[in-house]
Amino acid sequence: MATITATKQPQYIEMAYGKNILSLFDTDQDNYLYYAQIDGIAGFPATFDLRQSPNPVGYGHFDLGRLLQTQVQGHQTIESITKLSPAAGEVFSYKLKIGYFQGNNIVVQSTISGSGVVPEYSVLPGRKLYTEVDWTYEPYVPEVEFDFFGPGGIKIISNVPRRQKALTDRHIDTTTGATITDGKPTQLGDTEVVHRITLGSDDFYTLSFINRWDITGEVLASDFFNGISEITFYMFDSAGTLLDTAPIYNVLANGGGPDTTGGDNISPSGNYTVISCQTSTNNPVVGLQPTTSHYYVVVRGWSTEAYGSGTEISEWYRFDIDDGECNDFDHIQVSWLNSLGARDYFTFEKRNDHQISVDRTTFHQLDADWASTGISTPSYNKGETVFGQSAEEQYTANTRYLSDIESQYLKNLYLSPDVKVRFAGSNDWQPVVLTSNQWTERTYRKDKLFQHTITFRTANPINMQQG
Repeated sequence: MATITATKQPQYIEMAYGKNILSLFDTDQDNYLYYAQIDGIAGFPATFDLRQSPNPVGYGHFDLGRLLQTQVQGHQTIESITKLSPAAGEVFSYKLKIGYFQGNNIVVQSTISGSGVVPEYSVLPGRKLYTEVDWTYEPYVPEVEFDFFGPGGIKIISNVPRRQKALTDRHIDTTTGATITDGKPTQLGDTEVVHRITLGSDDFYTLSFINRWDITGEVLASDFFNGISEITFYMFDSAGTLLDTAPIYNVLANGGGPDTTGGDNISPSGNYTVISCQTSTNNPVVGLQPTTSHYYVVVRGWSTEAYGSGTEISEWYRFDIDDGECNDFDHIQVSWLNSLGARDYFTFEKRNDHQISVDRTTFHQLDADWASTGISTPSYNKGETVFGQSAEEQYTANTRYLSDIESQYLKNLYLSPDVKVRFAGSNDWQPVVLTSNQWTERTYRKDKLFQHTITFRTANPINMQQG
């Protein structure tokens, strides 16, 4: 009888595009055919069976990446959420069954799952470096420590050694609380990290966060005590006056979850592995303050097992509302699937051109009715007639002048397979195909003032009439 063990397994949170390695070993070395099954948890019905002969040293290595890629995609409506949203296609959660073949029979010896607090593996539609076996997830998952509050009391967060970042490539304008003098929350310490993002007053913008903790220390917490309790907004006017503090609690009524009330003891599993938030003025908590010039967003976690909230577990994000100058062209806002499987955004503010290319198939219609009693050629006869036609809608859009770091950030747009645009005056997002197939590095040192130009065509064609 074989004894199959997993010597390497995926991390509990991983990226689908890259290696996802499961390695099996038979400690009895009976040379059986190894068996593995990817078994989606409740809500993820996909199941895949794999088999592998041991290599010369007795190991069987499975790369699960290609199969996992078929189960994830970008959130298709995320741009227009109003408050919170769980994952909608961008997470696949599963467990692994391992064993061996004995004749034609499968012998399943054990079911294994991720080593995180919530017992499952989850994969996102992001991409790893080609040489990377394990995704470096730590910047995006907070680490928290617990202690007892009073002798034999409830467990409480005593320290947050590592705060989480949002799943965005836009960590390009980063400062600390000490440098900000035009209005900031009292909770923002001088050494805490702040990421600055500039938005137009009608732009959309979402941030997505992994709803997991790495729990360390001598006191561990229960599974259900692992995740986001709320995302809090602080709105300021141009004089630096605090206008409002607005927490959005991570409950079903606000689009989040899995809790209904905040004390339901439900583990944040499956689609609740990622929580996304509308962080623009299109979120009603921001739009209620018309004089807002800038605002801050921070994620908080359950601070005690009694479900008290208030402990910051993320870095800070500051949004500055700025419609720019010389707005002589209609803006085009672009959204794309970023390298981490969430969405990133940029607004193209300068000249844009719209072009429709039409391809027609024609035939020459008879100029008279040759089967009638006489021949005449009326002036309304068509002659050359359109038999069929198709059209392609194309756009060219230009950025304002960019900084070096903004140019690097836009590189991810050129690499993305999933791009959408929103035209000025509309709240609808349209899928497009980026036809700009080359990104060229530009810097102030080489190019002085520079812009980027993209071209794209609409993914959905124009319905055309026939002749």
